[in-house]
Amino acid sequence: MGIIYGLQKHLFELRSNSPLADRILSRIADICTDLFGEAETDLVTLHHKLEQRTQQLRVQDELLKAVPDGFQSGVFTDEQPTLESSRLIDWKEMDTEPMIQAAQDLGLDPKDTNRRIWEKSAVLHLLRLGGFLDPKKRGLGIGVGTESLPFYLSRYCDKIIGIDKYESEIWQSAGMSPEEVYESASIPFERERLLFRDCDMRSLEFQDNEFDFVWSISSIEHVSAIDEYLRVYEEISRVLKPGGKAFITTEWNLVANNPVYAPGLIALDTVLYPWLVAQLRNLQPVDRLNPTQKRNLNHVMATKFRDPLGRTIRPSVVNLSCGSFLTPVLLIFHKPLSSETD
Repeated sequence: MGIIYGLQKHLFELRSNSPLADRILSRIADICTDLFGEAETDLVTLHHKLEQRTQQLRVQDELLKAVPDGFQSGVFTDEQPTLESSRLIDWKEMDTEPMIQAAQDLGLDPKDTNRRIWEKSAVLHLLRLGGFLDPKKRGLGIGVGTESLPFYLSRYCDKIIGIDKYESEIWQSAGMSPEEVYESASIPFERERLLFRDCDMRSLEFQDNEFDFVWSISSIEHVSAIDEYLRVYEEISRVLKPGGKAFITTEWNLVANNPVYAPGLIALDTVLYPWLVAQLRNLQPVDRLNPTQKRNLNHVMATKFRDPLGRTIRPSVVNLSCGSFLTPVLLIFHKPLSSETD
């Protein structure tokens, strides 16, 4: 690693006068990022990451013992993903008018390469497309923190409730009172239609069939066990009205032969996603996800931007623990009407 660091330092000195040095430097940074999760690291950091990976593999082994075989077939589709379908992140969508408008409505910059911009814009676009911005509709946001979606939706819906563990000591929103969440708003909202509550997503404190739609932006994966993860989806199904929909962004592991089931993080993959779909009785995917489709994966892996140091970065892919890659995935579920299940 000392050799790599020394080479990087020398190349930084040359890069202003050498396009080749710039390309080599970017490639070294890519390799270090792909392997270790950061462009510059040392042996102590690497040793710590390897210890974390060993622990993750122990958790993974225990999980896989409880996952039946045979769920891979019959779940995926060969259909091309569209803006309205369940799919992995596609950064090119941020150049389309509906996504640009959605980002701007939320007070976000559509040219910002933060992955959350795509996630939030996609959910708002789908809510608008599905007719959920309606004065008769009620919506629930899970793990909303201080995001702008509940504020925006309160201007159009009958009631919007946003929940998070505001009293937790772990999350960014920890220690906030509901009043402080209101004060964080960066866009106009309707106070009387918006309520924030401290609530555990594994046990939603709401009546059955209470909401027309539910959404969550990269929150539901933050549980410590597979049964808790399933419980979150079951609770979403319970509080949704028949005919209601859930729009969920979460993590997808791109490396099928190197899954990540870390303590405190459940990432879907080609084993866990079909298993989840098979377990859900009253919540069905709107369409079948196909994460193995070349077009889908190529758009993820080819999306590269440069940071201020000239290194290539992938805003849509998060490196996690020595070679496993997570990327955002958008899932769309609906709760069937009683006539659909009879």
